[in-house]
Amino acid sequence: MRKFIFGAALITALGLVGMAIGLSLLPDTIPMHYNFAGEVDRMGSKYEVLVVAVIGVVMAVVPMALAAQIHRFTKTEQEAKVGRSVLAWLAIAMLVLFFGLAMWSLYLGYRYVQQGSSAVSPVDAQVILKGSTAFIGLLLVVLGNFMPKARQNAIFGLRVPWTMDNETVWMRSQRFAGITAVICGFLILLTAIFLPGVGAMIAMTVLLTAWVVSALAVSWKYHKESMAG
Repeated sequence: MRKFIFGAALITALGLVGMAIGLSLLPDTIPMHYNFAGEVDRMGSKYEVLVVAVIGVVMAVVPMALAAQIHRFTKTEQEAKVGRSVLAWLAIAMLVLFFGLAMWSLYLGYRYVQQGSSAVSPVDAQVILKGSTAFIGLLLVVLGNFMPKARQNAIFGLRVPWTMDNETVWMRSQRFAGITAVICGFLILLTAIFLPGVGAMIAMTVLLTAWVVSALAVSWKYHKESMAG
C-alpha cells in the first residue's frame, strides 16, 4: 500500500502545482463548458476547476480508505491483497482522470484567451471524447484482470445474490466476467482509435451494456446448473 499512497500523493502534488501555474496565467473568467461541436456554451470562474480536483481527491480517498480496511471484509490474506490492489489502482485512476480533466480545462481556457476563439478545434473535441472512451476501456481491462482472482467479498466483483450464496458459482462467474471484461475493454480501446468521438462513446455504451447483460446471464446459468446438480 505504501507505494500506492506515495504514487497518489505524487500525482496530487504534481496536479496541484500544474493547476497553480495554469491558474496564474489566466483571467478570472474562462470557458467552462463546450458542446459536441466544440463551441463554448458557458463561461465561468477559472477557480471552478478546483472543484474538479477536489472531486478527484475525494474519489481517490474513498477507495484508499476502503483498501486500508479491506481485511475486515475478506476471509483470507490473498483476498485482501487482491482487494487492496483493485481499490488502490482505482484511486490512482480517479486522480489521473480528474486532474487530467482540470488541466485540460485550463489548457483550453489558455487557448481561448490567446487566440480569442469561441470554439475548441475539432481535434480538441475528438481528443476529449476519444480520450474518455479509451480511459474507460483501459480501466475495464485492468479490473477484468483482477476479477478471476477475487474471492467472495463485500466490495469487488459480480456481487449478486446467487453468486454470494455459492462459492462455486461465484468463482465461475468471476472468471467469465473477468475474461469478457478484458475483451470488452480492448474492443472499447479499438473504438476510441478507429471511430470518431461521438461514435466511440456510443459504441462504448453498447459494449458495456452487452458485457453487463452477458455476465449476469451466464452467471444466472451457472446458478441454475448448481441448483439442478
